[in-house]
Amino acid sequence: TRETPSVRQVIGLVQWIHSIVDVCTLYDLPAAPETARQRMRDYADEIGRCADAPLDAVGALVATMASAPAEYRSIAASMKSNPQQMVTQTVEGVLATVQHPEATDTWRRARLPALTALAERLRPLLTADERRPIVSSLEAASRAARDPQFQAGLANAASRLNAN
Repeated sequence: TRETPSVRQVIGLVQWIHSIVDVCTLYDLPAAPETARQRMRDYADEIGRCADAPLDAVGALVATMASAPAEYRSIAASMKSNPQQMVTQTVEGVLATVQHPEATDTWRRARLPALTALAERLRPLLTADERRPIVSSLEAASRAARDPQFQAGLANAASRLNAN
């Protein structure tokens, strides 16, 4: 809804996404089950923000690139991962985090608004082919979920993203 951002602002947004990931690796859940349980118990809110923040940021990046002038295509082409790949990688990373056994069902359900908002935002911006891997990841996570409410929320996000 705003004017087209400058190239510098787009680059800043990409750097912001990388910064979120860098900071959030501090909370990465280790392989040792007791350590992971303690970390989730002590830092659940922070880990939740680390799951939600990159979803918002990559959604903003895709929205920016979708409405940007033609010269922005060269920026997208020069990125290590293009915006659509960044979205897929981010969603898969968040889904891996929410599937961690130390996460509670309540904590998992708290991630649904960010996933659903991203699905809504991306639907008009990505082609069906670009959405397909994200939809597949959401559907696979839904099938694997044990909590019926979380399972339904993931299926809902997938169907919203997949809607024509």
